[in-house]
Amino acid sequence: MSSLKKLCVSILVLGVIIGLNSFTTLPAAKAAKTIVLRMAYPSADRGFAPEMIKWWGSNVEKRSGGKIKVEYYWGGLLGTSKEMLYAIERGVCDVGVIFPMYFEKELPLASVNTCLIGTFEDDPGITSRAWWQLASEFPEIPKEWEDHNQKLLMGWEVGAYLWMSKKPIKAFNDLKGLKCGVWGGKGPRELFKDLDSIAIAIPSVEVYDALDKGTMDARACTTPMMITYKYYEVCKYATAIGIGTAGSPVYAMSINLDTWKSIPADLRKVILDVSEDWWAYFERRVTKTQKEDRVFLKGKGMEFLEFSEADKVRVRSMPVFNKYKEKYIKRVKGSTQVAEKIYNRYKELFKEHKR
Repeated sequence: MSSLKKLCVSILVLGVIIGLNSFTTLPAAKAAKTIVLRMAYPSADRGFAPEMIKWWGSNVEKRSGGKIKVEYYWGGLLGTSKEMLYAIERGVCDVGVIFPMYFEKELPLASVNTCLIGTFEDDPGITSRAWWQLASEFPEIPKEWEDHNQKLLMGWEVGAYLWMSKKPIKAFNDLKGLKCGVWGGKGPRELFKDLDSIAIAIPSVEVYDALDKGTMDARACTTPMMITYKYYEVCKYATAIGIGTAGSPVYAMSINLDTWKSIPADLRKVILDVSEDWWAYFERRVTKTQKEDRVFLKGKGMEFLEFSEADKVRVRSMPVFNKYKEKYIKRVKGSTQVAEKIYNRYKELFKEHKR
């Protein structure tokens, strides 16, 4: 089924939902003057990202004194990963979380991480905060959302990419010929080519079977992914090769502009305040969760390994990093100077937030 047809089905589903809600709850909602925000997420209700989404929603409800209610639509019900930007734009949902890596043409400046490939930093709190500051320093970034009829609320990522494997990966030369699952985008695939590995791009839900059957040796992923999909049952090693995180935003939350403008000013302030306070919660939880993940995975028999500094330097010296910096700078016609400033500033902000 084409993306357009899938989106049409999502709109029909939404129509049924609205119709049922109108029939059963509209009088009460009208009496209470409750604003209902339909929150959509293209993946399942499990793991770290849904926790972050629900914290935001529950606090918006609480601080609004019940004047705002957040309804959740998980699993791509109102739009798949590749449709979500347009689902928010067209009002299929009011608030949604997208994976910007799927929208580098629509969000060319914002999705700097698709050309960064690796931050060389392991702390997602640092890289996420750095990107959010980047979005405040460069209005061109939130404007890309505005051009798609939505207001950007936040963007984040969840952890460093580790090479999870069935056999230990201890040194740079162990990457040669490795059949390894890759995350989204052309950049990571070219990185694997530079590393003499064989990139395999399949959905996360298919990785377990591929590893179990031996059609794949390893998968580059974060610890939350290892736990969510139970990869630890077939892989017992996870190696930090020096890539660090992929760069924020892996996730980005935004609200439809028509919806935003229809909300009274005092309640818009509530949403903005919650979105700002969300950062403190996120930073606490992402730090704690990374530690908890490792304890859990070690309890399942996994061993964590790390390349030597010399081998990390070899990884970080791969040609793909400079090549994709040039691609990023050139991919927005008429904005090459801005793009170069954004790319370089993002790198600077890692160091500033690390201090």
